[in-house]
Amino acid sequence: MTQQEPEVKPSLQALLVCERVDTAPDGTHTIHRVVDRVNVSVQIEADEPLAESPPVKVPLEFTFVTRWGAGVGHFKQHTTMTNPSGETVEFGEKEFWLPNKAESHTMLGRLTVGVSESGNYTLGAFLDNQKVGEYVLVVELRSHIRDRERHLPE
Repeated sequence: MTQQEPEVKPSLQALLVCERVDTAPDGTHTIHRVVDRVNVSVQIEADEPLAESPPVKVPLEFTFVTRWGAGVGHFKQHTTMTNPSGETVEFGEKEFWLPNKAESHTMLGRLTVGVSESGNYTLGAFLDNQKVGEYVLVVELRSHIRDRERHLPE
């Protein structure tokens, strides 16, 4: 009979946002285009001239990567995103297991969020409901008003 190691909280070894992650058959991850700043342009067509752009909400899609190690036991991770106005969206909880301190575990999550303002969008990583890390994604949202009448095909 083998003795089980006592539970030890893992450390957060990596926390990042990227365009996508490819996983090879052997489990090796290739991370594509790590991002910390996103520029989003939106064109708004109007029937009449507008003094300012109406509110917009643009979907932004990315992959959130966390890597855990040096721990032993069963754990739960969840992720949040807080926009510049302070509104927070929670993403699903995922469980993982580390059999010993020599093992590590990489969690990948595909997230889609509605971006409605420029500023810092803070992603939070939680382990068993305790915040252990943050990643700041700077978003620059620009909207351009286009007068529909002046751009109609002839």
